[in-house]
Amino acid sequence: MIGNRTAKELTLMLDKIEAHRGFVTNTRNRFVLNDTCYVDLIKKTVNAFLALKSEDLGKAKDEIEASIKIQPYFYNLYIGSQIYKELGDTVRFIECTDQALKMNDRFDNLLYNSIKEKIGNPAEELDLVTSISFEKTIHDFGRISSEDSVECSFLFKNNNSFPVIIESIKQSCDCMEIIWDTKPVLPQKIGTVKVIYKPSSKGVFMKALFLTISKSNKIIPLHIKGVVI
Repeated sequence: MIGNRTAKELTLMLDKIEAHRGFVTNTRNRFVLNDTCYVDLIKKTVNAFLALKSEDLGKAKDEIEASIKIQPYFYNLYIGSQIYKELGDTVRFIECTDQALKMNDRFDNLLYNSIKEKIGNPAEELDLVTSISFEKTIHDFGRISSEDSVECSFLFKNNNSFPVIIESIKQSCDCMEIIWDTKPVLPQKIGTVKVIYKPSSKGVFMKALFLTISKSNKIIPLHIKGVVI
């Protein structure tokens, strides 16, 4: 219903909505809604789109949530997914994208096919853990005293176009304390996994920790090693 129109064209369309003068001839009420609800649906979708373009994310979120509450359809779900992506709300981003891609409407398929190709399948996107680049995956403490605890940090960059979350970290022994970012790591930003190692015996050691990232079924292994004297 909106397609690739410019912000100016959308503003003019919004003026028509507010004046209850309808839309272009190929736009019709395809939902089981009364005229007032239908006008509100389109008005709030357009308002959300314009607020997103002007980077007013608070207004964009309020408008799109009101639109989806009236009637979810492909375009308001797509706009919602983009707003939640900008806000770093990974869960809502995935929900809106999944819902949008499940829409099976010939009109939507014709008009928004390029958008569907662009957003792709979020489940597949989130499985691309190779797009998370670690500065290192093994840290060598070298020779350390058995009476000391030592620490290191593993830094990673999120090279994806969407936020990611470290959902869990499992460790090979209780000799490590793991501290990590629990908030979403935004695109092109850096996340940190901090490891504090407390030696339990002398000798050579190699310990592992395993990261699970944002609904991915793949696990990222990290290691620490050294010699306790």
